[in-house]
Amino acid sequence: MTASGWWEAFAFVWVIGFLNLTYAAGIALGVHPAAFLLEAFLFGGISLVLIAKPGENAHRIIFAPQTWAYGAATILSEIFYYLMIVFVPPADASVFMRVTILVTILLAWLVVGRRITGLRALGMVITLIGLLITGYFFPATHSAPFVAVTLAAAAFMSMRNLLAEFHPWNRRARTVIEKMRVTGLVVLATSIVGLAATVLLSMLMGTGLLPPLRAVPPAQQFIALPTIALALTMGCVIITTMQYLMFSSVVKITSENFFAVSSLSPLATLILQEAAVRFGLVGTAAAGWNILPFMLLILVGNLLIAWRGGAAVGDNLLAPVPVTQTREGMRR
Repeated sequence: MTASGWWEAFAFVWVIGFLNLTYAAGIALGVHPAAFLLEAFLFGGISLVLIAKPGENAHRIIFAPQTWAYGAATILSEIFYYLMIVFVPPADASVFMRVTILVTILLAWLVVGRRITGLRALGMVITLIGLLITGYFFPATHSAPFVAVTLAAAAFMSMRNLLAEFHPWNRRARTVIEKMRVTGLVVLATSIVGLAATVLLSMLMGTGLLPPLRAVPPAQQFIALPTIALALTMGCVIITTMQYLMFSSVVKITSENFFAVSSLSPLATLILQEAAVRFGLVGTAAAGWNILPFMLLILVGNLLIAWRGGAAVGDNLLAPVPVTQTREGMRR
């Protein structure tokens, strides 16, 4: 059982790499992030609920106050991450999103008093140094818009991590299927409301009642073939697979081990990106292997953050989810 958990964690890393390339493909095709990701989470929510079944408490999960903040933070974090890849290649964005780890730990310390141990503090310092050095050598990261979308993505991912931890139904979920059910209902409900609101704004823009807003996609974006195709791929395949692999792996090998393995996601993204560029599958410029030393330095910092002196942290999902466990926020 433990061995399969490790394999699932490594598989998760590669799925994250494909997610990053899906975003690059969307940018190359001119897909608007709001239309794409609202539809992706709609399809992902439907897929998760079909697999896990709604359950008798579905309405209670949907109408829990935490659901709406949790779901909104989840969707917004992905929208801002998508925008990061507008500025830099996927592998670079995956590296810079490691700042989420630092923001999440600091937020947990400020909000719930989570202790920052010596090794964890050292890991945070090494990670920060790695990010600063990487940013120094990559001019695209010096622009104010890139810094803004990176900090926004990190902030929303960190908030999502904490909101997931304190969602009452997420905390009660004891099995992988129950976790998938809660996640599916959360993103399904919030994506439906978000999609309806965005379509309404788009229609008002189309009739001239609202001035054009870059944050709101034109109506044709919602029904464009690239948008629908990528949203179906993202929702039904990538989101669904990621949720299963994450929850199942955490149950078997603990959250710290899962987080340590998921720290390899920038490397997996770089390998897939270089292959995709070589074969002309995505139009992004290859980052090249020059970024590899920076990745390895940040990886060392991540591993120190994950290390807890060998102390057992439990092997089930019933316990409060450690802040450093989160799937999407930590993994990229």
